[in-house]
Amino acid sequence: MAADLVDRIRAAVLRQQEEAVHNYFTRVDDMHDFLTDHAPSPGVEITVKMVCLASERLTGNNGTRVTLIDYLSHGNFESLSIDLSELKAINRKPFVAQVTVWDAKKRIGSPRLNPTQFRPGTVYEFKQVHNVGFYAEVPKGSVQMEECVAGRVIQKAPPTLKRKGEHVPSGRKGKARALAFHVTEEEKDGELDAGGASITPRTRGTVATRV
Repeated sequence: MAADLVDRIRAAVLRQQEEAVHNYFTRVDDMHDFLTDHAPSPGVEITVKMVCLASERLTGNNGTRVTLIDYLSHGNFESLSIDLSELKAINRKPFVAQVTVWDAKKRIGSPRLNPTQFRPGTVYEFKQVHNVGFYAEVPKGSVQMEECVAGRVIQKAPPTLKRKGEHVPSGRKGKARALAFHVTEEEKDGELDAGGASITPRTRGTVATRV
C-alpha cells in the first residue's frame, strides 16, 4: 500500500512537470486555442509569459487582476497600448488575457506581505497558473501566492525606454486610457476562484495533461 501511494504521488508530480513544460504561452491566441481545443480541468497548470497592459486590486483587496498582451508586443508597447485604448471593450477581448494573482494567506504572527506591484509594459512570467478557462470570452487563470514560496511570478524584462520626443499621454486623458483596460463591475463578480518549473515554449497542437 505504501509503495502504491508513493508511485501515485510521483506520477502526479511528473504530470505536473510535463504540464509546465508543454503548456507554456507567450501569445494570447495560443492560450485561447488551448482552452478551446482541450477544455482543461481545474487542476491543469500552465505558464504564461506576457506583457502587463494594466492591473488593478480586487474589490476584496486580496489579490491583483493583471491584464496581459502578447510577449512580442514588448518593444512596441507604447504605441500598441494607445491603439488598444481606442477599441471598445468587446473589440479588445481577442487581444488580451488575464491572470489573477491571489495574495498569500497571512499566517498567525507573521507580518503582512506587500502585494506584487505590476507595471504596464513589463514582461512577467506566471507559473502554476490554474483554474484556467474563459470568462466573458477572455482567457483567464489564477496564481496563488504563498509565504516562503518564491518564483511563481517573475519579472522577466522592464518596460522599454521611451524614444526621445515620444508623446506621452498626460492628465485626465492618460488616466482615462488606464481605466479603459479594467474589466467592468459585472465581470468582477464572475471572476474565477483562486487556489507557480523549467519551461519550453508550447506550440500549437500540444495535448493538455488532465489531472
